[in-house]
Amino acid sequence: MLAAYGILQERIMTLHYNGEMFRHSVFLVLCNRLVAVVFASLIARMHKESLGNKAPLHCYLIVSLSNVIASTCQYEALKHVSFVVQMLGKSFKMMPVMLWGMAMSGKRYSLSDWMIAAAVTTGITVFLVCGPTHAPSGSSTASTATGLLLLCGFLAFDGLTSVMEEKLFKDYETSKWNQILYVNLLSSTTSAAALVGSGEMMPALTFAHAHPAFVADASFLSLSAVSAQYFIYSQIREFGAVILALTMNIRQARRSRVAA
Repeated sequence: MLAAYGILQERIMTLHYNGEMFRHSVFLVLCNRLVAVVFASLIARMHKESLGNKAPLHCYLIVSLSNVIASTCQYEALKHVSFVVQMLGKSFKMMPVMLWGMAMSGKRYSLSDWMIAAAVTTGITVFLVCGPTHAPSGSSTASTATGLLLLCGFLAFDGLTSVMEEKLFKDYETSKWNQILYVNLLSSTTSAAALVGSGEMMPALTFAHAHPAFVADASFLSLSAVSAQYFIYSQIREFGAVILALTMNIRQARRSRVAA
């Protein structure tokens, strides 16, 4: 599911739909989150779970905001750097997660943990600097520096997201469906507000109405994003945020090498 999500993400942000490119990243975040809300609500009811929040709403809001910002940075980066660079950049997840774990949960990591994280980071850096970095779209406004800066933003906020998700599981014993429901419900609200406030809602809807192929791609993207969320939340609940980061590093590096 994560592989499908990455492929569809690249397709939507780099493909020309009848000569036009889709430029409203937050709209894709909104679509993903709305589908996740419906999915989580249905599954929670099937499991006879209460739909009430099990943790304070501000805790879900932190996860929601960090997730929306991380997702937006991720989509925007594809306008400036290649898909391979994005995949490799996303593989720097271990150190941000460890730093957030220390700041938010008071965790401590051994020297061997830091050495492993440093070795993985160094290896990925070598991959990153030895290949092309520019976006395939050929846009005159594309900037590699901007793309890398957006990837740094993604890493910072994505690390906070997974650490807070782990904290919600441990401190409030939330279920996967409860977290998915409330985090995505709040994310939908903030994404919609951002689109309306920036004036991008109507242009995004107009683009979707004019390009049925985009609607199909966005629908598949949302479904794959929801499926990926299920596996991500499951791994965080069972093994923690750092193990998730390590797993994602291995997957991203392997995926990047194939894509290259």
